[in-house]
Formats: sequence, structure tokens, C-alpha cells
Amino acid sequence: MPEVRPVDVTPAVSAYLSTTASLVDLFDSSALLDDLIIWANLEQKPDNVTTIIHFLVLAIGLQADDDVLSQQYFEYARDLAYTDLSDSLGAETVQAFILVTIYMLCSCQINGAFLFFGIAARAAYSIGLHRTEVNARFGQEIHRQRDRLWKSLRVLDLFLSSSMGRPPATSDVDCTVPYRAVDADGKEVLDLLNASVQILLILECIILEIYSQRKISMQLTEGISHKLRDWSGRWLSQLKDVIAQPATRNEAQVTGACQVLSSYYYAVMLVSRPFLMYELCQRLADGPAASSRPALASGRSKLADACIDAASLMVDPVLELIERGVLKGTAPLLV
Repeated sequence: MPEVRPVDVTPAVSAYLSTTASLVDLFDSSALLDDLIIWANLEQKPDNVTTIIHFLVLAIGLQADDDVLSQQYFEYARDLAYTDLSDSLGAETVQAFILVTIYMLCSCQINGAFLFFGIAARAAYSIGLHRTEVNARFGQEIHRQRDRLWKSLRVLDLFLSSSMGRPPATSDVDCTVPYRAVDADGKEVLDLLNASVQILLILECIILEIYSQRKISMQLTEGISHKLRDWSGRWLSQLKDVIAQPATRNEAQVTGACQVLSSYYYAVMLVSRPFLMYELCQRLADGPAASSRPALASGRSKLADACIDAASLMVDPVLELIERGVLKGTAPLLV
């Protein structure tokens, strides 16, 4: 078993939370640090799923600062996770293989991440994480954690499938876990995981309806644009406020908001990209004469412009946070 230095735990947990913000929410963040400090100070650590999970959290948190130690932790925990697979699957099994997936994503091992995620997805279905009424049987706190574990799976799955052009491993068919939370006034509560899963579901719709079918029309685009406008009306200003005032937020919240915002701009780019390509081909075919003619503000040209604008708007907050020193490590959604 690799040696664990208690002094590494606090910065590693902070880096882990920043890396995974808006991507997954697997633990009680307020208790995670205390749990790892207690575990790190144990002279004899148990060979169980808790040790697997803690080593993986440290591996992800140390990737940017100590790649060699991070790799040692990861390889030990991954091999232990294999041997721990049995018929007695639980939420911890799902957590462990999600963490393996995230580590491999941060290491740019995307094919391996895709394979390990399949284990997490199958384990989740086998214990009923996709049914909120099943999760409710475990009490209020565990109910919340299991619901958020399912939402974490959906976010990670939709990110992987859209990045790799492969079918998702999970589905909302037979799923009863809600993806929204509102306050007493009916307003959407600021929740980065909910915001992330909602925009990635729209991204999934874009991929299925446009790119999988290889067809595009103004009517189809308008329907998807309506979903994007609805999402932006509920989330855009809140996310921008988080990024604009980092002093009042912790680093994980700022990084997570940036990742969700980037997913939104990426969705806008994907839905408008066919029109940008069409406009480019038209102007190239027309030759130099095209530049001397005034451009008509058609629906197609507006969408082409929107694609370029979204790309610029996506880059701006990322560069700003890098310059501030907030984005220091690897952030999977931004990669």
C-alpha cells in the first residue's frame, strides 16, 4: 500500500473539489476533508472500498502537483477496485469507478475512461440509482446523495458520449430522479450539478437530432434554440455572477460555474456550426467578389455569427480565470 502523507490531504481535497465541480457530486463536501484526514492518520488502513475511494480522491487532487505519487495512488486503487467487484454492489462501487473514469479523463486517456464508466453505469442500474423512490427508502440524507450520484453519472455520460461520438450508457427512460430544484418562490435554486445536467441534456438533443440524423433546418434549429434560451434565462446571469465575484465564492464554485458556462457555449456552437460551414462554403465558392457585396442579415448568417460569438464568449472567462490563478489544474469539461 502506498504511503499517505497527511500534509498532502488538504491541498489535494481542495484540488479534487475544483476539478470535479459541476461534473460530479459524490460526497458531502463539508465532511470529505475531515474523513480523509482521519483515514490518512490511521497506521493500518483497511483494504475496503473506503480506502479505494480515498486513494482515488487523492490521486485526482495530486495530478497537477505530484504526477508520480498521483499515478501510484491511482494504480493501487484501480487494482483494488477490480478485486472488490462482487455481487454485493453498492453506491460506493459506483463512486469508485466514477473516480477512476475522472482520473483517466484528466490524464487524457479517454478510451479507458469510457470503458471504466461502463462498469459504473451498470452498477448504478443494478442498485436502482435511477429511481428516486428507491433512493428515498434509505432516509433523507442518503436519498439526496443517491439522487446526486445518478445526476453525476448522467453528466459524465453525456460529456463522454458527446466528446467521443458514441452512444450514451445511461438514459432517462424509466428515470424518476428530478433534475431541477426550486425555492418557495418557484425560482431555480443555484445548483451547478443541476445546471450542468440540464445543458448537457440539450447537447444530447443537438447530437441526436442534427448530427446523428445528418440533417438541419431552420425549424429544427429554432426548436433547439428555444431550449437554449430557456436554459440561459434561468442560469446565465447566476453563473456569470459567480465567475465575476470569485472573492465571495470558493474556488470549486468558480471553476464549476466556468465549466457549466463553457458547456452552454459549446452547445450554441454545435447547433450553429452547420450554418457557419454553409456560409463559409458559399463565400469561398463566390470568390473575391463576395467580400465586396454587402452581407444580407439572413437567418443563416445570424446563426453563423452566433457560432463565432459563442466560441469567443467561451474562451474569455476561461482565460480570465487562468490569469487570476483560479484554473490551475485539469478541468475535464474544459479539456
